[in-house]
Amino acid sequence: MQQRAADVHADPDMDADPKDEARRDTALEERPEVDWDYWLDENPQIVAWLTVPGTDIDCPVVQAPADNPEFYLRHDIFGTWNYAGCPYVDASCPKGVDSPCVLIYGHNLTGEPETMFADFAQYVDEDYARKHARMVLQTQDETRELTVWGAAVVEGTSPLNRTAFESEADLTDYRGLLLSRANMVLDGAAWDRGTLYVFCTCSYSTYRNERTLVFATGPPA
Repeated sequence: MQQRAADVHADPDMDADPKDEARRDTALEERPEVDWDYWLDENPQIVAWLTVPGTDIDCPVVQAPADNPEFYLRHDIFGTWNYAGCPYVDASCPKGVDSPCVLIYGHNLTGEPETMFADFAQYVDEDYARKHARMVLQTQDETRELTVWGAAVVEGTSPLNRTAFESEADLTDYRGLLLSRANMVLDGAAWDRGTLYVFCTCSYSTYRNERTLVFATGPPA
């Protein structure tokens, strides 16, 4: 079994808080040690382990298969049918977790506060987001630190999620669109830095069919 990450609070504005570097180091030190041999033997489609210190998000992430892109919507990490599913990278991400925009889905089921990505639904609250702005995404080859810069609440039918871009300029325009649609912005200067990560989960505050999108930046792929 994996150890849960410790409760770490981090301010995403490094220039404003001299303690931020120590918080970042702590977040990295507190990440779980992933037994890749075990997990890949259980499911070779596991591509990453996501940890958000101070939340219940500490779990493996799979790559959705192109021939069945919604398989993990209702199957767990072991491939067994499960209504809660498991976090997965959109099948259309051209390079998986190494894509220029990495779109990751996870459930937030009503009445089950610890379900997969339930904590992401709270990121429209600026205070909450600021306290949980640091994430650690581990792959088999490296550890990436991600920093949340914004969040948006959209209708479930919104076409805002994208994974394919015609050019670098097209991707930049998309980043700007996310910034303009954000309900909460922690760092308005981070939207065009590094690799873009979009975490998508259900939420229940504004629309009958609603999604919360959390935007983060990470090191270039």
